[in-house]
Amino acid sequence: MKREMLVQTWWSLYSLERILNIITGRPSIIVDSCCSVPLPMEVPGDVSTGEVEATYPMRTGNTPLSNSPTLSISSNMAADALPVAIGPRTIAANSGSYFRAVVQLSIISQNILTSLYSVGTMIRSSNDIQQDTQLLGQRLDQWTSSLPPELRPDELLRKPHGVFSRERMLLRFQLCSTRILLTRPCLTGRRQPWKDANDAIFSRRMANSCIEAARTIIASLPDEYSPQLYEQCPWWCLVHHMMQAISVCLLGLSHPTSTSCEAAILIHCIRKAIGWLQTMKGPVAERAHRVAISCFENVARQHDVDVSDLWDRKEPSVIQQSASNARVDVDSAGQFDAAGQAYSFCSF
Repeated sequence: MKREMLVQTWWSLYSLERILNIITGRPSIIVDSCCSVPLPMEVPGDVSTGEVEATYPMRTGNTPLSNSPTLSISSNMAADALPVAIGPRTIAANSGSYFRAVVQLSIISQNILTSLYSVGTMIRSSNDIQQDTQLLGQRLDQWTSSLPPELRPDELLRKPHGVFSRERMLLRFQLCSTRILLTRPCLTGRRQPWKDANDAIFSRRMANSCIEAARTIIASLPDEYSPQLYEQCPWWCLVHHMMQAISVCLLGLSHPTSTSCEAAILIHCIRKAIGWLQTMKGPVAERAHRVAISCFENVARQHDVDVSDLWDRKEPSVIQQSASNARVDVDSAGQFDAAGQAYSFCSF
């Protein structure tokens, strides 16, 4: 059991580092190909050592991840990619299976950063990049289908409350953020015509997927500000997810030919998200609101949209963040300076 605790500690730090990498846009200090730590076991947190040994098969040796069933990856990704063990479900949903799912998604996120956002991407052919994008998209789909039914993010729409509702919400935000990371390079204007129709179709499909992920994040927020949402959402990086979604919608408005989504829908999503930032408390939310409304104002002029009502800060009608007693002071590290201005407006 002590060994498993060390495994969980490693993957907790690994996942936290991935979140910070994405928010700040800084490269990871971990080389995935040098990682030999096995994935955490799907053990409930309240199970005793004796029950674990009797119920769950113990590991022998290092149990390298390369022996687990994974989705094959291209040669461009193989050098640094860490395989994600995805196989048939044998254990019911529990806190351990949720943690394992978070770790797997963190690994996929790093594969995306390595494959699509590294310096070497500049000298790679568009066909190679397209192939990696497709393979990474398949890995995300396989990850989703491998989850226990109780943890699948789409179950949130049918079962907004009940057991594992918070876990489903957290996975939904993380999945949408990862999908935006994967597809955002396709949401941009083209200075040169496409070489063939297939490239244009692929790029448009990825751009639409990026917009859909951003809309899903914003749709997860109630129409009216409610501090109770902090009990379900990832309060430690909620502003980041909102700014990520806003930046995608702004790109959709700036490059209307790259997506099939109507401008009115994108404007509604941006107004809703900025409305939340307008009401949220804290220096991080305040800075995010200023950046978002300033960028939206520039785009809104092209669509004759009045945004004057979004400038004034509003006081929440109830309490502030319910998690404020345990919140991390993100602003002290200057995270959102990078998140709001560099990352959220398209560094990733």
